[in-house]
Amino acid sequence: MKKVGGTGVVRAWGGLLWLVTGLVLSMPSLGRAACDCSNNGYAWLVNTKVRFNNDAMIVGNVGANLPGGLVRFGRNSCQGMNEANPCIGNSVSVSSDKLVVGEGSSIAGSESNNLKLGAGATVRNPPLLAVTLPLVSNDPSSVCGAFADIDCTGGSPLSVPAGGNAVITPGVYGALVVGNGATVVFSSAGSYTFCSVKIGSNVSGTVHEDAVLNVAGKFSMGSGSNLLVNLLGQDGPFVLNVEGAIVRISQGSLLEAEVRAPFGKIKMQRASVIRGCSCSNSMTSDKNHANVCQDSGSPSGAFLD
Repeated sequence: MKKVGGTGVVRAWGGLLWLVTGLVLSMPSLGRAACDCSNNGYAWLVNTKVRFNNDAMIVGNVGANLPGGLVRFGRNSCQGMNEANPCIGNSVSVSSDKLVVGEGSSIAGSESNNLKLGAGATVRNPPLLAVTLPLVSNDPSSVCGAFADIDCTGGSPLSVPAGGNAVITPGVYGALVVGNGATVVFSSAGSYTFCSVKIGSNVSGTVHEDAVLNVAGKFSMGSGSNLLVNLLGQDGPFVLNVEGAIVRISQGSLLEAEVRAPFGKIKMQRASVIRGCSCSNSMTSDKNHANVCQDSGSPSGAFLD
């Protein structure tokens, strides 16, 4: 183990390093809010467990809300606040009861009750070896703050054929099914409610930045699909509320959204990307994925009571 100064790094060399209940080296940030890309928020918040896989890029703070919660980073991954290079900078940016940082990975800093570092793993800010839990609420259903039931009663199913084009306006619908290679546009600000959403492979989707998509059941995107606001990275992400058990982002897909799934698991497949932020019950991922916190320069309020 190597320590460098008061604001240096803790690094494991040649094997695993366990740190459990030790000296508090610096003070954590207080009063954090969800979906805030500054040091004062959680970009990626779960109740129980988040697993970032190997060769991942994580931009933004990470938290596991409940006692017993786990944040796990795979091998050769970077977490920080700088999208241009998340491997630099130090702050108290990962908060959980249990924290595992895989071999060769680097995170900006941490507060946890149990810390495990793989060989060559780096915590750039000296880790705080205690954390107060829960982070935001002892009610798992409140991890995203207020969350209204989603009611799609009376909505008619909507289907977009493979290779087709559709402009969808605000309203209440049944199940939305978008075929492979189709193009869809959620054309204006407002509320779009669906019983479920299934987007096929290689779909191009554009969403108004002030749209709110509400999904009562499962949400899934096929491989190579995009669901973006008008100008990627230039407008704020849209809001995606999912009351169901699964949010699936398939291989090579890109979703630009604030994802709110307090009862569900977010599943990111290989080389998928979320630009925005999320809160959920749990999150898992395959390797080479990216989670990049993006907002409009200040918290949207979408997660706040």
